[in-house]
Amino acid sequence: MRDRFLPLGLLFLLQFPAITSAQRVSYVNAAAHGGSDGTSWTDAYRDLQDALDDARNSAGCPCEIWIAAGTYKPDRGTGDQRLAFELFGSIALYGGFGGWEECRDQRDPGVNITILSGDLGDDDDLLAQSLSDCCDLTPPFFECSDPECRADVAAIEPECAQAWGRSCRYRAIDVCCNVCRPTRCDNAFNVVRATQPGSAPVLDGLTIRDGEGFDSDPQQSYGGGGGLVAMYGGPRVTGCRFLRNRPGAAFFRSPSGTLLLESTSFVDNGIESPPDYALTIWNPQRPPTLKQLSVTNNLGGGMLLHGFEATITDSTFRDNGHIGLFCNSSDCTVVGSQFVGNGEGGVLADETVWIIDSLFLRNLDTALFTFYGAVVINSVFAGNTSSSTGGLSCGSAYVLNSVFYGNTDGAMAVAFGGATIRNSIFWGNYDESGGFGQNAQFYTYLAAFTEVDHSIVHGWTGSWSGIGNSGSDPLFIDPLGPDGIVGTEDDDLRLSPGSPAINAGDPNTLYLPPTDLDGHARVLCGRVDIGAYEFGIGDYTCDQTIDLSDFANWSACMTGPLPGPVSPSCTAFDFNADQSIDLLDFAALQPILAGQ
Repeated sequence: MRDRFLPLGLLFLLQFPAITSAQRVSYVNAAAHGGSDGTSWTDAYRDLQDALDDARNSAGCPCEIWIAAGTYKPDRGTGDQRLAFELFGSIALYGGFGGWEECRDQRDPGVNITILSGDLGDDDDLLAQSLSDCCDLTPPFFECSDPECRADVAAIEPECAQAWGRSCRYRAIDVCCNVCRPTRCDNAFNVVRATQPGSAPVLDGLTIRDGEGFDSDPQQSYGGGGGLVAMYGGPRVTGCRFLRNRPGAAFFRSPSGTLLLESTSFVDNGIESPPDYALTIWNPQRPPTLKQLSVTNNLGGGMLLHGFEATITDSTFRDNGHIGLFCNSSDCTVVGSQFVGNGEGGVLADETVWIIDSLFLRNLDTALFTFYGAVVINSVFAGNTSSSTGGLSCGSAYVLNSVFYGNTDGAMAVAFGGATIRNSIFWGNYDESGGFGQNAQFYTYLAAFTEVDHSIVHGWTGSWSGIGNSGSDPLFIDPLGPDGIVGTEDDDLRLSPGSPAINAGDPNTLYLPPTDLDGHARVLCGRVDIGAYEFGIGDYTCDQTIDLSDFANWSACMTGPLPGPVSPSCTAFDFNADQSIDLLDFAALQPILAGQ
């Protein structure tokens, strides 16, 4: 009899989900005109601080705060720079609402911009120049003609009264606000803080901007993260944007929970010197989740990771003034990411680093540098420059199915541990004299052993041990692209028909990945190709042309509209690498057939 009533019990629970799972929602809308008690969009709080107070004082949490489009400041109109939006427990802040939604899925953060701002006076001008040579960071660093600023700095750093050096100028940026940071010295020190041990707050769909974390009292401002400072908890940050925060955008210190950063951008943060990183994560107790991040145009470095093993996935580090990613005392794995145009290198690592399915383009001062081991799989290094080695400099290297093209002062330098190179292409890299010989492609010093197998090397002499190697032109489709500039996104380092790299790699290789850099099957037509990209998409018959003889097999391979799996013999038709062969793939095949 008991089993007969079980469905009725389940039905009862499904009819009343609020009993078991619903969270209390508080509404915030700066444009609301109702009772301002947070109970609905009509009666929404107009100040986010009021909603946080309500959640903090209520027994009905965990709580969600839904925030409509608008700009919200932490000072309650007082101008108090030390106030911040203080997070606690599992409080969740969601932005992107239009002020009418009944569920979270209806919001649109891309349209309804929700801003948490530290510009308390609405007067920020990032183009405003320093008014004193005391904080001029352009060498030489030996002048300070402003006696008031000099005295304020000397009160903290007595040696600055006698000699005005680099450290004195950094201190001046902190304490001489009116002359060193005009229009920004009245900004909030931190826009958001999460300093409760064990907390796990959520930030989702928000723009956090214009924090100015330069307070001379670090116990008040917590320094570093002008946008967000989080200590001893495990925040979850998704779909957010950090903009124009200084000296850095976000600082996470000793997270105790599982920190998550996903689908979040860090743009135009930091200062040029000293190079504060837009994002710093320091000694987390658990490995964080870091994926789909965009770290671009930050004056200082992009991201600093200290003291843990980390994996960064599907992220972009572009045009940062200094290093894109610094793995300081950390083992880093980078997957599916791009490092483009960073001012002092793409990745700097103190420990072993793994690079998988990634692009390094036009970085200055060595694209990837580590004193320890580097494992590089399915990746491209192109157009990187340096006064020493443009592409990769490391203690030891394992390079598999990768391409190094057009890097200056050599593509790869390896010391101590030696190098193993498999199924890779080193072509068009040149040394300081403009030569393209073998030593311009890679060289070793103090190395115990170097082995090159099934690879193409410009100027190949055969002096290294290994088999299946060649010095023949790999016949890239268009290595400089339409703009004629090496290392830009329009370059095409895929293989042309007739390339000596096609079906010339060694498939019996450690760590051979299942897919190439495009996400296509790594082995087509029976044998892996040399390089980062597999030739043969669309070439079912493996004759290095795509024609009607290939199309004759289309109907037998098609899986759509239902998803795959795709049979191994049909993977050549999976143009968009989604594990299905359907009309989307057919749309990619048709223009190729039309061109035959």
